[in-house]
Amino acid sequence: MNPSNPASGPRSIDLEILLQGGHRQQLALPEDSPLLAELFQALASSDGRFLQLPIQDGRGACSFHASQLVSVLSRPPVVLDLDQTATASATSEVVGPQEVTIQQPRFAVIEDFLSPVEYRSLLDWTLEHREQFEPGTVEGQRHEHRENLVVFDFGYTAQANLLKSRLLTWFPFLCRRLELPVFPLLDVESQLTAANDGQYYRIHDDAGHESVTTRELTCVYYFHREPKAFEGGELRLYDTELGPEGRRPAPTFRILEPVANRMVVFASDSFHEVRTVHCPSHDFSDSRFAVTHWLRRRDQPDPEARFGWGQMRCGVVPEAFARRQRS
Repeated sequence: MNPSNPASGPRSIDLEILLQGGHRQQLALPEDSPLLAELFQALASSDGRFLQLPIQDGRGACSFHASQLVSVLSRPPVVLDLDQTATASATSEVVGPQEVTIQQPRFAVIEDFLSPVEYRSLLDWTLEHREQFEPGTVEGQRHEHRENLVVFDFGYTAQANLLKSRLLTWFPFLCRRLELPVFPLLDVESQLTAANDGQYYRIHDDAGHESVTTRELTCVYYFHREPKAFEGGELRLYDTELGPEGRRPAPTFRILEPVANRMVVFASDSFHEVRTVHCPSHDFSDSRFAVTHWLRRRDQPDPEARFGWGQMRCGVVPEAFARRQRS
């Protein structure tokens, strides 16, 4: 393909894909996207490989076998080296087919998680303790992977304990919603974050490092000052590709907006990302605020453990409570 102008960056190629049966799909890909090269290689070889292309800004996917591909219309034109494509196809045949399974993330959303008084108390505490925030860090990642401010020891505050207690009363329901067994809890971590103009958190998972493998559920609570003075900061929950080389984020994802007083819960090994925040005022009080809790699994139940408001003991839901949940 034609090299792009390094000063302006790779061009966007508008594509219209025609499949057998008259089905059509339109999408756009950067000129240097590996998916673009793979698409034209599949068109040249007409083999039975499986292709999945992102659509709707990555919120969906168009999936098909190369044998179904009839033609590809591109604007601007894409120059294809057929000899090079044939070589690439032959190489891929030597390696052999690699099956990839797409796993969609399970998540739960709870609106109006705190009362208005509780919400105001959390916001007031956050704005009054600006000096406790420090740059966020990530174990095993480069500094530029994350750009935001964090209160790492937030778990010792009354506000964090309120959120923990409220969250743990939801724990049996959340496990059922995410199709997980109720597990014994080792600990509940808490962290308060603030993201202002230009700040972000790149694609990652919360249980990948050896120090956090016991994290089972990630619970993110959103709040901010009214009226809302920022844009962006959406949570992207990525599908996971499971293949011979292990786990990796797929190009498809779900978008969850950082709505005030909303709690979002998902499995900690899910790949996710916080999109860049745009805050014109640059004022700390106008930031996107979030409290993240991680529910960590204990290897064995603790006979003395009591969690939440007495709803759970030893990691087992009492039958009376379970009956109320089923009704």
